[in-house]
Amino acid sequence: MNIAIQTSGVWMDITPQIAIGGVTWKRNDIDGPNSGRTITGTMERDRVTTKIRIDVTCILLDEDTLKNILQLIYPEYIYVRYDDPQMGQRTVWMYSNNNPATISHYDTQGNLVWKEVTFPLIEV
Repeated sequence: MNIAIQTSGVWMDITPQIAIGGVTWKRNDIDGPNSGRTITGTMERDRVTTKIRIDVTCILLDEDTLKNILQLIYPEYIYVRYDDPQMGQRTVWMYSNNNPATISHYDTQGNLVWKEVTFPLIEV
């Protein structure tokens, strides 16, 4: 899946930093207050809307690349362009939160390398 994030009017393609199998796409239904089971057990749905969530896992990243990605997803809201399996290519207003990263090791030049860099992209 191709993913690009807009910052300061410029699109940044983060696809090369995504691990193989490192994208999970989810459609989340947002149900209204009339949703739920009736006394007879019948499910009544009151879907108000749907929102997309993309969970991204990155390859090993050097400090500069990690810094760039974290700065891309830091603003409260961001534009994300991605290949949606249901709708085709979309550009969506999203946010990200809870962005863990784990120190992996120092490379042969003494530069810090990070692993387990993951973050969600959640439709507003």
